[in-house]
Parts: sequence; structure tokens; C-alpha cells
Amino acid sequence: MTTFAPKFTFDQTRWNAMRRELRGMRDRAQNVQPAWNAFLDWFTHGNRQQFGTQGKRWGTPWRELKPRTVVQKRDLGFTTDILVRENILLRSIADRPMDFERVGPHDMSAGTTVEYAGYHHRGAPRAGIPARPLWDTGKIAR
Repeated sequence: MTTFAPKFTFDQTRWNAMRRELRGMRDRAQNVQPAWNAFLDWFTHGNRQQFGTQGKRWGTPWRELKPRTVVQKRDLGFTTDILVRENILLRSIADRPMDFERVGPHDMSAGTTVEYAGYHHRGAPRAGIPARPLWDTGKIAR
């Protein structure tokens, strides 16, 4: 009876390189904090653009200011830019670190603690404040 004994050979250098690459992938997957930081850099830059384009950056154009609001802001010596008076809200979401930022190896949360941000983001019809979304997570995810 004849037996067939296959013989396998491999390149040890390539095998070791593949093992190092797999270990590196495993290590990066165990701590995605660098990726979160890169995302937050991109996100804050986009938020600055959101203000500069008056909502168009994230695809949510803001309603123009009423003429009397423009006059009032000018009379008080403020810029007539929408949602900008003393740059508090803008800086809280467009500068790193953001106003609120917690980045861990597996999760991240960030945003603003500016009390009136939600009124501008969602609007406040009773107060006559139209919604001027600061971002749109659905559009950002694409």
C-alpha cells in the first residue's frame, strides 16, 4: 500500500509579519480612543463650518434673523451672525476639547453644557425661537 504524505512549506518571515499585523489589529480594537479623538477633531471642525455656513454644513439651513433682531444686535455692538453673540455656544462645540468631552477606550460622549443650546437646536416656539439645528446626527452618520 502506498501512502501520500504531503509536504508543506511556508515563509517564516511572512508568517511572523502576518502575526504582528494581527496582534496590532487586536490591540487597536481594544482601545479605539485615537479614532474617537480623530472623529472629534473632524466633528468640531464641521461644527465651526455649521456656524460659518449658517446651518448648511450639516444640511440644516438656519432661518434668517428677523430685521429687528439684526438692528438690536448691531445697536448692542454684537455681530449679526446667527447664534453668535459672545461666541460661547460656538466655542463650546467647535473647539477641542469640547465643552463636555469624555473619551474612553470603547466609548465616547461629547457635547455642550451651554444651557440655551437646546432651545436653539430644537427651537422654542413659545419664545419665538426657530429651530436652528447645531448638527444632524443622521446626516453625519452617512
